[in-house]
Amino acid sequence: MPFSKLQDSVENGKEAFAWIIAPYDIEIFFRKVYVTNRKEPNYYGDLFSSAMFVEILQKNFVEYGTNINVALYNGDERKTLNGTGRVYPEQIKIHLKEGRSIQLINPQTFCDNVWYLCDTLQEFFGSFVGANTYLTPAGSAGFAPHWDDIDAFLMQIEGRKNWKVYAPQNECDELPRESSKNFSNDDMKNAKLIFEGWLEQGDLLYIPRGFIHQVLSKTHSLHLTVSFCRNTAFIDLLEKLLPVTLSSLANNLRGLRQSLPVQYLDMEGVLRKNYKLSDQFALRFTDFLDSHLQNLRAFSSQFYAAGLDMMACDFMKNALPPMLTQEKRLSVLGDSNFNIFGTLKKFKKTTEIRLLRRHTQRLFFETEDECFIAHRIENSRVSEGRPEVSDLRCSPEETNVELAELLYSNGILLARF
Repeated sequence: MPFSKLQDSVENGKEAFAWIIAPYDIEIFFRKVYVTNRKEPNYYGDLFSSAMFVEILQKNFVEYGTNINVALYNGDERKTLNGTGRVYPEQIKIHLKEGRSIQLINPQTFCDNVWYLCDTLQEFFGSFVGANTYLTPAGSAGFAPHWDDIDAFLMQIEGRKNWKVYAPQNECDELPRESSKNFSNDDMKNAKLIFEGWLEQGDLLYIPRGFIHQVLSKTHSLHLTVSFCRNTAFIDLLEKLLPVTLSSLANNLRGLRQSLPVQYLDMEGVLRKNYKLSDQFALRFTDFLDSHLQNLRAFSSQFYAAGLDMMACDFMKNALPPMLTQEKRLSVLGDSNFNIFGTLKKFKKTTEIRLLRRHTQRLFFETEDECFIAHRIENSRVSEGRPEVSDLRCSPEETNVELAELLYSNGILLARF
């Protein structure tokens, strides 16, 4: 994967994204492009392969349901045909012979190439970036038509696959926050088809969240799905921001702390009946909103920074840990030539240092005088990290050297001694 080796990790992420969508410009891609037919079968190189998949099964405890899903779609419904316990290559071979598709839920856990790609993209998108692989035998659909709650890039690694993509039926279905149910072929008869075509080896298909998609393979097919932007919409920011804003607003505005009117139980309710004071309450509530919504907007502008910090905190909990490449030799993890009996490394004011990534860590303030650093160094390649070991307490009184030692000892800082 020919990514740049710039010291700015966000720029590295941008280069990785540019590699995925090449030859298109980033701005043009999101506005106009859904599919890239490259006619370069080896474009993805050694990113992933069916041979790597077999090796993963041979060398790791890969489990049905946790890591592997086996599915069969007959046009009416999808059936999940998982076994129990560990998955072995011979079992997968039998499933493929039966026309079943195989989903590897988390290839980044077992494949460093996929992990590195996802980690690099996380810096650019500011959200957890995950992956799935789908191995489909000839003549199989595998999975039912559905939409996802993430934006997805589908990279055709081996073989070829026919794709159909349908537009959301209405505005309410656009940019969904949850994935859909499985649809049948009958459900798709009135759907608006916006793309139908073959992805050949080396091609790319972009499917925004909310767009229904279905597939069919005439030969065996392996594709890698890279997903991003789950729970990073404006509504997710508002859900974190508004409780803080309302609490502060209530502390400052007497009107918000006033009691509801006497007999408010006779003013309105979900149950349809004649509430004798309904009109009176509707008028009072409208007046209340008119008088306070401007205040809410003004207060929100003071707290959006805190809301973004809360989003960043979630990112630190959910994101993949960074994969160290050539910088490993400058980290606390050391390199292959590490000498356990050698000279101790000591920081000086002249020691050259830099952070491992721009978004591996973030400084949070609990109060004006108390702060801590959250990081994703110890996160799992499978699920959320362990926040109890990723909150570093730090004092504003600490010297630069002491802070550098703290960050270095936790893997956040690179240093040249």
